[in-house]
Amino acid sequence: MPGITKMFAGYLPGRIRAVDLLSRSLSKEVDILRIGPNITLQSIKHMREFVAVQPSDKASTFRTAIIDLDMARQNLQVALLKILEEPPETAMFILTVSNLINVLSTIQSRCLIEQIYPPTYGAVLRDLTDTGMSIHSSASSARYIAEGYDANTMPDEVSIQRAKALLETCRQRNISMAMKLAMAFDIRSINALRIELVKARLQRELAEMMRATEPDSQALLVVETIINGVRS
Repeated sequence: MPGITKMFAGYLPGRIRAVDLLSRSLSKEVDILRIGPNITLQSIKHMREFVAVQPSDKASTFRTAIIDLDMARQNLQVALLKILEEPPETAMFILTVSNLINVLSTIQSRCLIEQIYPPTYGAVLRDLTDTGMSIHSSASSARYIAEGYDANTMPDEVSIQRAKALLETCRQRNISMAMKLAMAFDIRSINALRIELVKARLQRELAEMMRATEPDSQALLVVETIINGVRS
């Protein structure tokens, strides 16, 4: 059986499920390697060595490398391409990415590509809870997708925790820490904050904080700036 090179693109929870189903159907855990999204030349070298040997478990058809390309620079994709051009027969490469535009066309041409789109609200809710997200956070994020926002900027558990940490820091009037947290925000974290702020309890708390007269209440400007950025 020849090697396989598959790419899943699009909706994140759907990609997670598809990658898991494919990898576990043909490889045992000992024969699965995951790299990314912070890929380095060293991790690509390690992957080359990993797939070059026969599967360790007799129940495995392939040695499988799962590669998250969301943050892969062009030089790293070129290094990956050299491996994909002559894949070992007992190797399966599963690539995953939010948007195909971020992947070299030469890599795409060597892959069986499956674009995954956001499903209905109920299916989204199921997918998110399956990834380990709490039912409360899953419900908020499922509504976020149902409203028509880009699924690739949907908050995940990490971004939700970042948003909550920023709000808690603002409540504690810790300006320097609030600024530090805000500077590290990405689009998922910003949208997670948006979800948290639309909850009635947090809206009331925010209103109370904004009435504060202490000089160090400037920390709340961090929240205001992010909110305005989302609305613009």
